[in-house]
Amino acid sequence: MRAKLLQCFCAGFVNPAFIERPPQYVARFLSPAEIRNFGMDPESDMTEDFVAEALAKGDECFGILDGQTLAAYSWYSTKPTRIRPPELFLRIDGHYIYMYKGFTRNRYRGQRLHAIGKTLALQAFMNRGFRGMISYVEFDNADSLKSTRRMGARLFGSIFIFGMFGHYIVFVTRGCRKFGVRIERERERAASGVPGQETALRIQSGTK
Repeated sequence: MRAKLLQCFCAGFVNPAFIERPPQYVARFLSPAEIRNFGMDPESDMTEDFVAEALAKGDECFGILDGQTLAAYSWYSTKPTRIRPPELFLRIDGHYIYMYKGFTRNRYRGQRLHAIGKTLALQAFMNRGFRGMISYVEFDNADSLKSTRRMGARLFGSIFIFGMFGHYIVFVTRGCRKFGVRIERERERAASGVPGQETALRIQSGTK
């Protein structure tokens, strides 16, 4: 039996405290070729399947670079995105950008690169016309909760997921509904026409 509690946050303004990155780093969106190259490093926590699915959806990755090393990154999407358990997808209101899979290498932790990267990405997306950035944090992930609140994101709702033998009961609070946040099953995602893992892999192999 699985039980998960996801706390949902929205960052609707750019916190000036996290606009300035340490001068030794470069912060920018990464190209698909760069992402595939960084994904070959096992320490980057990006599998080939994950990268293929994300790029097939048109998702973007914002990275903080220390020379040739990808020190930290976070992913962004407007499409239904796979969560854990992987049979489920999260969908949000198209006026917002969804941030997922934030990562910082061990030796770069403690420098607030996670919050800095998300803030710089938020600034870029708001310049494109998005109203803000939505993300979720599992209730027992203290470090991510602290980082998310530090950048100025506010809690607006929760998602409860109960699963057993591949069947799930999902409860979404009223606050989530205001932001169009909902959970879809695999079959519902397929009906929306968004590439899943198998489609993504076919697209990638067809481009070689």
